[in-house]
Amino acid sequence: MKKTVLLVFALFAGAAYAQGGYYEYIPWRANDPFVFCRIGPPIDHCWAPVDPTIGAWAPTCLPYKKPNMASVAYYVRICPQAEGQGPWVGDGSPTDTPFVH
Repeated sequence: MKKTVLLVFALFAGAAYAQGGYYEYIPWRANDPFVFCRIGPPIDHCWAPVDPTIGAWAPTCLPYKKPNMASVAYYVRICPQAEGQGPWVGDGSPTDTPFVH
């Protein structure tokens, strides 16, 4: 009986863990994490993503300003939370679907 109860608790604990996700509003790219993590912010933010799964990025222009560093902080904090990103499979560009963002 004790083993059955422990097994049931273990199963529910795994289900509760699987449902826990990460969400944070992204003020760029219409709050679209796929586009933000894959393509980065609009070009005026002076950086580009290198590997979203580890939060790696590369500078693309100087000087940096506060909005530039804010978008980098979002990228480093949000994008590694994804377990992995698949390729874009929709029609057109991901920045144009369902609207330009």
